[in-house]
Amino acid sequence: MSEAQRILVTGRTGFIGSYVVVRLREQGIEPVTPTLADLDLTNARITDSVIRSIQPEIVLHLGGVTGADTTAERCNEVNFIGTVNLLQAFGRTGVSRVVLFGIAAEYGPQKTPFREDMPVQPVSPYAV
Repeated sequence: MSEAQRILVTGRTGFIGSYVVVRLREQGIEPVTPTLADLDLTNARITDSVIRSIQPEIVLHLGGVTGADTTAERCNEVNFIGTVNLLQAFGRTGVSRVVLFGIAAEYGPQKTPFREDMPVQPVSPYAV
């Protein structure tokens, strides 16, 4: 990655997202990191508008809601529909590369270490 590339990181305040931002900055790259208030993933029109204004070349998508305090409906709305909204906006703006980050909870109660070729066995709305 060159410094000239516009890299969008969603979920910059999350556990993994905060480390990703730090690592990019260590590499001399200042990523674009909108807040969830600015980038309302649940609103396709706002998401599209923000993506058009940022015009990222690369997107590292870690944004979403987590944890036991979140309802299944909210997980679906933000984590699934929000990701669909982002991907559709990217398709209209020429993003060249998108990296979708997953979580260990996707693999459920399987033996660790988890591998990406393992079947998913989510046991919560967040894991789905």
